[in-house]
Amino acid sequence: MPRLLVFGHDPESGAIAEALAGSEFDSEVVTVASREAALTTLDRQRIDCVITGYDVPDERGRTYMGGLRLLEAVREEHGDLPVVIFTDVVNEDSLRLAAANGVRAYVRDQPGEDAVGQLRYHVDSAIRGQLAERRAAEQDRINHLMRGVTQTLVLEEDRGEMLAALCSELTEQAVYRYAAYHERRETGVDPEPDSAAGSASGETSDTGLARRCVERGTVETARLRRLVGDDSETDAGATDPAAKACETLLRVAVPIGYEDERFGVLVLETDPEHAVYESETAVLAELGEAIGHALNAVETRDALEQRETELERRTEQLERFASLVSHDVRNPLNVAQGYVDLLEERSDDPAIEEIAQSLDRIEAIISDILALTRAEQELTLAPTELTVVVSDAWAAVDTPNATLEIAKGASEDGGLPRVEADASQLQRVFENLFRNAIEHGRPDEGEDAEAVTLTVHVTFDAEDGELVVADDGVGFPDGATAALFELGETGSRDGTGIGLAIVGDLLERHGWTVTAENGPSGGACFRIGGIKPLE
Repeated sequence: MPRLLVFGHDPESGAIAEALAGSEFDSEVVTVASREAALTTLDRQRIDCVITGYDVPDERGRTYMGGLRLLEAVREEHGDLPVVIFTDVVNEDSLRLAAANGVRAYVRDQPGEDAVGQLRYHVDSAIRGQLAERRAAEQDRINHLMRGVTQTLVLEEDRGEMLAALCSELTEQAVYRYAAYHERRETGVDPEPDSAAGSASGETSDTGLARRCVERGTVETARLRRLVGDDSETDAGATDPAAKACETLLRVAVPIGYEDERFGVLVLETDPEHAVYESETAVLAELGEAIGHALNAVETRDALEQRETELERRTEQLERFASLVSHDVRNPLNVAQGYVDLLEERSDDPAIEEIAQSLDRIEAIISDILALTRAEQELTLAPTELTVVVSDAWAAVDTPNATLEIAKGASEDGGLPRVEADASQLQRVFENLFRNAIEHGRPDEGEDAEAVTLTVHVTFDAEDGELVVADDGVGFPDGATAALFELGETGSRDGTGIGLAIVGDLLERHGWTVTAENGPSGGACFRIGGIKPLE
């Protein structure tokens, strides 16, 4: 609310105050009858315009030209503060002296002239100018403050330290004298702040403002009155018999959130003379969003760090388990296989063959577990020739009565492309796919099952960026392929449920996809998509 200072004799000052009551602004009018009281008021309160008579008491109590002397004092101590002289004294000397000291207006109270209308016009004009200057100055301060706050949000990584630094930054720039962050709770807002800085005038617990802010998701303001000598607060508009003994407080609540999540409320207290304009409200709303983004980033980073720590712990456990499997399990397994070899030399009992097959299965499980452990290692990507990788993988697998065919496909050079990949891990992918074809592509029963020939085709479709590995075997029973790449799932009673899980994991880490289906000829068909050949 604008505040006017009227200096003059009673009833003159009362008449001026009454005349100003019909002005454009709902201003507070402070009347004084002495120069000392006028200057004291200017020192202690924010005044938007001074209205004085011409013949008013000066520092010595003389009334002659007292208004001009007050104007000189205002210019010396308060710069360009608007001063309007309202008087019936009119002469060239007084006008010249007033103009020389920068009087805002010299309104003549003469019969036949609309003196009251002119007074209101000049006072309203002065108020508009003061409000515009104050608004611009406060906006500059707030913009400067927000730049500092933004730097705080960027530099601080710990949540608690960020909130503490934020509150300190907000109170160090003379815009807000108190700042506090209140965490949102299921039942509303925590009355005790998580972080706070500055000095609050009165009770800092939730008075309803923060709760309304959270519920509405908008910047909320309230002028509160604190009874002098009392910690209780009331709404500024409430009826209060002790209103004249109240201190007015301006509190602002800013919602802090990210997207649809509400983290809490930033409560600010500022000078009661401070006017929160629409532009400042918009800036504070953006600040709330920025703080919400920063808090979300910190929480996301903390969650990722916790996840990384957990993964490191699990990796260490997996490595210890792999070491246990590799040494403590494999050693007695080798001893058992040695004894089976001796028994096979001495007897043709069919049970010995069953034991040997079971030991081979245990060995396969151990190999797959060790491969799964190595698959968790970080990928080393480099330009890789797929043709070389596929050929090396085929050579590394026992492939009796099986043939590999790398089809011409649709690539420009008629072969497999160069890609960005980890060659050793990618080779493991194809080894597992080829091993799957050899072990599960032939019939499970029959004396001549192993004698059945098998052909594995590898084709690359450049148009779709898809590599196809297909065989002409028996395919998947009942077309059941949905869960093949999950750990522990297998399409055969002799499978370990690990090999294809490794395939899916490694291809996903390369940014590729894999699906399985029965091909047109009935055999198993794996489609690896998302491949981008290198130039």
